[in-house]
Amino acid sequence: MDNGAELRHALNCELVADVAHRFGEVHVKVTGTSMLPSIWPGDTIVVARQGIDELSPGQLVLCRRGKGLVAHRIVGHRGGSLITRGDTHGDDDPPVHGSEIVGRVAAILRDGHRMDPEQSLWCRVGAWLVRRSELFRIVLLRVH
Repeated sequence: MDNGAELRHALNCELVADVAHRFGEVHVKVTGTSMLPSIWPGDTIVVARQGIDELSPGQLVLCRRGKGLVAHRIVGHRGGSLITRGDTHGDDDPPVHGSEIVGRVAAILRDGHRMDPEQSLWCRVGAWLVRRSELFRIVLLRVH
């Protein structure tokens, strides 16, 4: 990314966080693949403002990471922080502090349908396969 694009991206991320803070909810279009097959690139996530004390393992959370935003699943608490991980990742993310939390992913919008972000058995199996096979990830994205 050039400096102008980097600055626009950082400002967009701050705007998303500010809208969630002020209005209680924000919609964000997803671009990454770390949450396949629960969340696909192009899906929109509905993020509801929520504090760290209201969040629990299994829920999805949108948080600030560097100059960007990341939506990952909460896998635990450590001290006053959350431990998160992308469904297709084998390793935990660095701890998420309360000031980095934008909110909880309350819903996923895909093809005009509103879906619950709770991970189904099918999504757990699919994430396990994607975690172990880059070829499976490529095929999955092409079929989708």
